Amino acid sequence: MSIPPSGEPIKMSLRQKTPTKMTPEVLKEQLAIVGLDCDELTDEFLQESINNVTSQLFPGKVQCYKIENHSSPTATNNPDPNWEWTDDDPTALNYELYLSTIVVPEHFDWLLSNSPGNQFFGKQSENVAEGEKDNAQAIEDMFVECAMVASATVDEGIDENDMESSLTNAIAPLSDDSISDYKVPENDGDPWPSMVMMLVQNYDPNTGYADGIGILSYRWTMTIEDYKRKEKDGGDTHNTYMKVIASSVLYPGLSGICLMCNHYNSVVNHFEIDDQLPNCRDRAGCPDE
Repeated sequence: MSIPPSGEPIKMSLRQKTPTKMTPEVLKEQLAIVGLDCDELTDEFLQESINNVTSQLFPGKVQCYKIENHSSPTATNNPDPNWEWTDDDPTALNYELYLSTIVVPEHFDWLLSNSPGNQFFGKQSENVAEGEKDNAQAIEDMFVECAMVASATVDEGIDENDMESSLTNAIAPLSDDSISDYKVPENDGDPWPSMVMMLVQNYDPNTGYADGIGILSYRWTMTIEDYKRKEKDGGDTHNTYMKVIASSVLYPGLSGICLMCNHYNSVVNHFEIDDQLPNCRDRAGCPDE
């Protein structure tokens, strides 16, 4: 289903930031988590790996004003996007708490199937990749899979700088490094590691207006069997499995904001959520239904 015209633009309050880059130092920390030691992680090797990933990022147009890192239960290091929310304009509203409720996997799936009048324009994409890989190749492939699957859910794609930023701390250490397999999540039934990206479409810093806002979440599960095994112990490649699922929705214009409020209210009512947020439609100035 196509997204409706944007209509009246949305007042926002954003300031420019510099997205976090995937540098050799950043990548080195992530590859060390999956068993690669310092002798293997030369600057030349690291830069080649980075180039292998960034060369495959889609040059999208939709940018981010927040990236939340949920790669582990204790993750707090959020990477920087192109924009960040400010409190400079009291008339501009930040809708991320409502969007965050909508993109919860159970809520999103329910809206896809049950939105009144089929007025939920969310998209999902997923992919599975598996095979024998060395650890560095497994991480490269995981980054590329996340980027490809995530951008596939947004018609104009995600800005490649925001996408790169979201990958800079996606690999989290295991809680018990004595385990033979690198597996995330570590326990069946635990939430998958994920990144949540607050989206902004065509933001103009001169006017403070955007054509649309939205949210994207991509999550993954990955297993690298016997990930610490080295060549002397039977080979450097490992049986690797990964699955990536991405969900996103964009709300164009002020009419889209009111539609977002309707979706949020539907989720709250259906899942019997104890809603502590200010009334979404009142905040957005939506007309009476």
